Amino acid sequence: MRKNIRFPLKMKYNVEVRTLEELRENFSLERILIYMSNSKLITWLRDRNINDIADKIENLDKNDSKIINQIFGIFNIKDDEQQEVYLLEATCLWAILNSDKKDIKEQKIFNFENVPLKMKGDVEVRTLEELRENFSLERILIYMSNGKLVAWLRNLCMDVTACKIKKVLDENYNMPILNILEIFNIDFNEIGFEILDSVANTQEMLEDLINKGKKVIYLSGFKFFIPLITSKNIIYIGTNYPIVRRGVEDYNNFIANNITFWNVCLVSPKKYNSLDSMSKEEIEELKEITKLMQKKPMRS
Repeated sequence: MRKNIRFPLKMKYNVEVRTLEELRENFSLERILIYMSNSKLITWLRDRNINDIADKIENLDKNDSKIINQIFGIFNIKDDEQQEVYLLEATCLWAILNSDKKDIKEQKIFNFENVPLKMKGDVEVRTLEELRENFSLERILIYMSNGKLVAWLRNLCMDVTACKIKKVLDENYNMPILNILEIFNIDFNEIGFEILDSVANTQEMLEDLINKGKKVIYLSGFKFFIPLITSKNIIYIGTNYPIVRRGVEDYNNFIANNITFWNVCLVSPKKYNSLDSMSKEEIEELKEITKLMQKKPMRS
């Protein structure tokens, strides 16, 4: 009689699990939902005679709004705040996995072939859970700027989060950083050091950060001149709509050098040089005009 080969399941960070204990230690809700959808979870459980859990999984009502919480209970996973963070996204993923869309079944999500993103410490993340655990604001901003974050999320069928990120990109938010942290439910105190280490209050501080190789710089001063030659692939984010000087040809040069601006007021050299002679009211009026002209982050 031919013996069944017990295949492993890939859980968090693509760790292959062969026992229930290993599954719990490396639990990934996203992966569990996928394995439930393609029936591999049931097969895996029954191959190991874990029939009590297999029966519970089979008896779940796919349309029950509490199914995610029930899954946590079945595997004895603590349903804490961390799980609640992606409860909505997981519910939406479950709905997509059980939809009648034929193209969903052919997506890379079922083979876990989605190209990973590199987060904090160059850790490769392949799920939303892993991204949150290794969150890097600098990497997120870079992946937002080059379009890779939205594409990565859509490949994971994480359309809710992808749409939220797209909205931040398409609209001129006053506090984009806080919006991004809210989307991923990241406490500002957890990543505050990333920002503090990359803040420029003066032109001298800006040039020092550029020389240090910073890829995301927060402009917190009144006015700045961006040196094109050394600014390639840098994202500039204004914290108070600072005034940034641009030249006649700078717009195309910014794009060519992959320089991105968020929440800054780009002005001509003539306007920039006359700032010291302008009244506070005139400066605020200038800022309002340039804000209206910049309806979304300027990026290539």
